[in-house]
Amino acid sequence: MYRVILADDEPEICKGLRLKIAWERLGFEIVGEARNGKEALSAIASERPQLLLTDIRMPVMDGLELLQACKRLHPELRIVVLSGHDDFQYVQTALRCGARDYVLKPVVRRDLTELLETIRGELDAERENARAREAIGLQWRRRLPLLQEQYVLGRIYGGDETPGIAEREEARRLELAGFDGADGEGAALRFMGAEYRVPPGRLPAGKEDDERLALAFRLVCREVAAEARWSGRVTPFTDKAYPRFMFFAAAAEDEAGSEALLAELAAALLAAAEGSLRLAAVAGIGAACSPSAGSTALRRAYLSAVTALSRTPAGPASRIVRADDPEGRAARPSAGTETIEAIRRHIEDAYKDEISLAMMAERFHMNVTYLSELFKKQTGSTFSDYVAEVRLGRAELLLRDTAMRLADIAEWTGFSTASYLSAAFKKRYGLSPADYRARLRGDRP
Repeated sequence: MYRVILADDEPEICKGLRLKIAWERLGFEIVGEARNGKEALSAIASERPQLLLTDIRMPVMDGLELLQACKRLHPELRIVVLSGHDDFQYVQTALRCGARDYVLKPVVRRDLTELLETIRGELDAERENARAREAIGLQWRRRLPLLQEQYVLGRIYGGDETPGIAEREEARRLELAGFDGADGEGAALRFMGAEYRVPPGRLPAGKEDDERLALAFRLVCREVAAEARWSGRVTPFTDKAYPRFMFFAAAAEDEAGSEALLAELAAALLAAAEGSLRLAAVAGIGAACSPSAGSTALRRAYLSAVTALSRTPAGPASRIVRADDPEGRAARPSAGTETIEAIRRHIEDAYKDEISLAMMAERFHMNVTYLSELFKKQTGSTFSDYVAEVRLGRAELLLRDTAMRLADIAEWTGFSTASYLSAAFKKRYGLSPADYRARLRGDRP
């Protein structure tokens, strides 16, 4: 039923309208009457009708003033004007003010019935359109997390082109914080990974994990990220390469802001996992990068979160680790000149980037041959061997402590391909990466 209010200063007119028309059969119900425009406005505010039938000439506030007020306050309301033959100039003004139609007094049942049937058809169509829009909106909201996830993973694992207008517009359409370039110059994007840990006694004896816990953990992570304080600023997503982890992308105006945002989120996630699921949880916050960076920089920022997460100690203790925490860094040799020590620090900090002796010679304003001899003298190793040793050491740590894919470990540690890493690793450790992991798990002698 559509709701109707009658406004006329003559009660007999309203009574006649009630009796002349089969309102319910036409799909309407009269929910109120008013004797002037002021009373009508009050009734409209309280009853929220879809249709108003109003006289033009009324005390206190006439019909024209009422139409103007409704146009401003209730633009969706349909209004039919009741008028006498000598009110036609008023009627013209009323139509310009937004009246749907007019009916002459005395009201003819057939004329008003036909008009009401037309209006009901319009209201029915509007209702169906609204339902369709709501259904489309609901479908969109259901698909949005998956579309966001596909976009983020596409940017991480895609080509190395910086995002163009089309990519930024798509990010904006998907409501992806940080990927649409809206944060401006100097903005920083970070990734964070989260993993649950099962405390002793949480599961039946002999059972160490349960797939339902993984699903529940992901749902809790998404619920926390959807809270008002992070909604629109943090994007949760999953990666099939790391099925136990839940990931988040967050952008802010600067690096400090993005780190603080994810640190606050991490604390909330850990509390929610403990409070709702009785699980411990660990979080790894990655290094910052520019939201407009290409896929290589994004992927490294992403893998830094995976690496940070891998540095959390085993066991059911909640903890937050950042990519720039000093834990896990290999011990640096103490001997050496200031220049060689600086080069060694650079290698240990930037081992995943392209590093060459010529680059270091140019950076420190030295002859390449002299630097090569000095480096070997101070370290006992050639420059290329030292770089390879640092990279292999990082790869060994990741193979031992994480479930990272070999291709990701290769990229993260500066090897051009997984096969190149495998060959170098086997030469250094006597085992392939797969055999090394199997031995650590106890699968092989």
